[in-house]
Amino acid sequence: MHRQKDYRKNEAEELPSFDYMPGEGGVDEVWDARYLSEKFGENSFDVVLSTEMLEYVDDWRKVITEMKRVLRLMEY
Repeated sequence: MHRQKDYRKNEAEELPSFDYMPGEGGVDEVWDARYLSEKFGENSFDVVLSTEMLEYVDDWRKVITEMKRVLRLMEY
């Protein structure tokens, strides 16, 4: 059985890359950004980095909401 890396526990050797469809350049996982919290849970990441993506999604507001949902709240 293949064990999926838990990126929330820093088990990844490098930063993971996600895309909405397979492509060139070695994507680690394919996932719909509208459902990030379903896959990773809320408050799972310190940083979410997205480049060259929002202009291609149908519901960018939902994607931004999901990015905010998976971000861990920082207390100062």
